[in-house]
Amino acid sequence: MRYLWVFCFSLLFFSPSSIAFGQTGLDTLGLTGTIADTAIAKRLFVEMGGYVKSRKLKEADELGKVILSIYTQTLGADCKEVANTWHQIGIIQFFQTNYNEAIDIWETTLRIRLKVFGNEHPDVAWSYNNLGAAYNKKGDFEKSIAFHQKALEMRIKLLGGDHLDIAASYNNLGINYKDMGKFDQAIVYYEQSLAIRTKVLGPTHLDVADSYNNLGTSYFNKGEYDKCGAYHLKALEIRMARLGATHPSVADSYNNLAINYSIKGANDQALACFQNSLNIRLKYWKPDHPELADSYNNIGTIYFYKGDFEKALRFQQKSLDIRINVLGGCSSHLMYN
Repeated sequence: MRYLWVFCFSLLFFSPSSIAFGQTGLDTLGLTGTIADTAIAKRLFVEMGGYVKSRKLKEADELGKVILSIYTQTLGADCKEVANTWHQIGIIQFFQTNYNEAIDIWETTLRIRLKVFGNEHPDVAWSYNNLGAAYNKKGDFEKSIAFHQKALEMRIKLLGGDHLDIAASYNNLGINYKDMGKFDQAIVYYEQSLAIRTKVLGPTHLDVADSYNNLGTSYFNKGEYDKCGAYHLKALEIRMARLGATHPSVADSYNNLAINYSIKGANDQALACFQNSLNIRLKYWKPDHPELADSYNNIGTIYFYKGDFEKALRFQQKSLDIRINVLGGCSSHLMYN
């Protein structure tokens, strides 16, 4: 089953500015060593956000160093602008799976924000939120829950009961309880997140689809396959309507429905959904993408269950070839149960 972490960052998604940085270097920025340089830093920060959004992380990291230098020299090391820049640099490390580095950076961000804003501020809540996300990725679910709980309590106090940041906190707590195998508690938090998202965004928003996806996953893990299928079908319908029939998130929904059909022994329905998922992934990913290996593996498994061993072998071989090419011949992912 493919799980979806719905994780929101503040100060992340900016439209790229017109600044061209990298080849031209610092000399062309027109820095004066005065407070006027902060206007340049603000524009570079927008540029950095665009790079992060498009996953051009090397370029984003280079800009981050320049921005930190400008703000530190003009405003000092303990200002909100420096904290926001560290926040973005932490996101870069997070996306590169450098979770210890992300934690160190976000602890610096938190320290500055506590100094600038005090103990209760939305940006402080975001720092707790992101630290919780990093600890989840490290498998330290108790610490993750503690940080997400701090973020939730602060957001409820500052933002009221029906705010999307509160929905994000409920969702992230649900993910931690799911990862701990406490599916009933996960469902409670997912349902609270879903209720806010439906009320604020409407019943056909993509974030609502994400909530349906997460509920479907938890019900699958509980063995309640009818509820699982119903939620994944809702997620699929929204994603198809909002994203089109060939989006990777639609492929994920087909994949999740197929797994649910498979566990129920409905192999024909499972095969159709796995095939739909594969067709989308073939259009979107390169031929050696790991998700294609997963699709080939899943289709091969269904053919094995159906007794068509020649087709099963053909699809499993495709999966194996990709994994050997991408992961190497000694990866644990190549071992069979």
